Amino acid sequence: SKCSKECESGIQSKTRSILTKPRNGGETCDATSEERVCNTGSCDRDCKLSQWSGWSPCSVACGGGEQNRKKKVARPIRGQGKCPTEKNRARYESKSCNEQACKGDEVCVAK
Repeated sequence: SKCSKECESGIQSKTRSILTKPRNGGETCDATSEERVCNTGSCDRDCKLSQWSGWSPCSVACGGGEQNRKKKVARPIRGQGKCPTEKNRARYESKSCNEQACKGDEVCVAK
């Protein structure tokens, strides 16, 4: 059967049917079921992060803005696993953009 737990020691069992019962002094079959321990590893698992997203549009058209990109959690933690916070450098990067001076007629179209 499938293991009863994903981690920290589940039980897996198998059974078999007796097709022919003993006759004329024959011996009975051995045990018809067996169990064994499975998935003995720890339940703790760190998260897995996605690939970097694309860079966001610049926050302003001129005068110095910011762009960022992120990594999402592709597989969440389990148990006491660890995962960087959203603003941690492993998950969040930013850079300057549109550092040219404003001339006064720019229109911001950042989304």
